[in-house]
Amino acid sequence: MIKRKKRALTGFFLIYLTFVFMIVSLAVFTPGMQFTDEEGKVTLKNNSVHIIKNVRVELADGTPVDCLPQIMPGSVVDLNVPKKKRPTKIIATAPFHATIEKTLLPLGKSGFHLEWSVNYQKPVQAGKG
Repeated sequence: MIKRKKRALTGFFLIYLTFVFMIVSLAVFTPGMQFTDEEGKVTLKNNSVHIIKNVRVELADGTPVDCLPQIMPGSVVDLNVPKKKRPTKIIATAPFHATIEKTLLPLGKSGFHLEWSVNYQKPVQAGKG
């Protein structure tokens, strides 16, 4: 009887531990935010279906950029990144959300275009004739 009780308690403990892990991972590692950098304008978008509160945006060196009390679902917020600090890394943190980072390009640069070109010759077949 004691062995059955131990086995049952162990099983329920494992089930409980699994649920706690799932809830913590959903609460802590939900991204929900996304940076966009177009034409020198940096924006932060809320991709989730809920309000994200207490969002802190700062540069990699710790310089604060913005502190947003809340971002509504689907909304886009313009950020004022100092032009003299580019190129740099920008970081956004919010409670119960994953921290996101983006490296900003210098103004006037738009990345690069990568193109592949493959040349090959057709194999020659000897025919009967």
